[in-house]
Amino acid sequence: MKKTVKHILSILTIGTFLFIAAGSDDDEGGESSIYNNESTDSYSSSSSSSNSIEGTYTSSVSGGGGGGEFSVSIYGDSWSSILKINSYDNGTYEYGTVKGKNLYDESGFVKIGYVSGNTVTIGRFSATK
Repeated sequence: MKKTVKHILSILTIGTFLFIAAGSDDDEGGESSIYNNESTDSYSSSSSSSNSIEGTYTSSVSGGGGGGEFSVSIYGDSWSSILKINSYDNGTYEYGTVKGKNLYDESGFVKIGYVSGNTVTIGRFSATK
C-alpha cells in the first residue's frame, strides 16, 4: 500500500513538472510569436507611416576637440550605435535588440535606451532623425 502511494505521488510529481516545463515553453513561443507579429506590423506600416522608429539618428558630440559624433541605426528588431568623442577617436560600437520603442543590450534583458518622437536616447547621449 505504501509503495503504491509513493508510486502515485512520484508519477504526479513528474507529471506536474512536465506540465510546467511544457507550459513555460509555450509561453516563450507565444511571446516571441506576438513580438514577431508586432515587428511584422511595423515593417508594413513603415513605408506608409512616419511613426516608424526605423532609421538613422545622429548628433554632434563635443569633448576633447571637434569632430565628435553619436549615431544610432534602428532597423527591424535590432539597433547599432557608434560614439566618437572627437575626430581622432576610432569610436565605440554597441548593438542590441529593439522591443517596442525601447532599446536593450545584446542580451535582450537590460534596457539601455528608448525612442521618443524622432529622438533616440542611450545613457546621456541623444540623437535625432
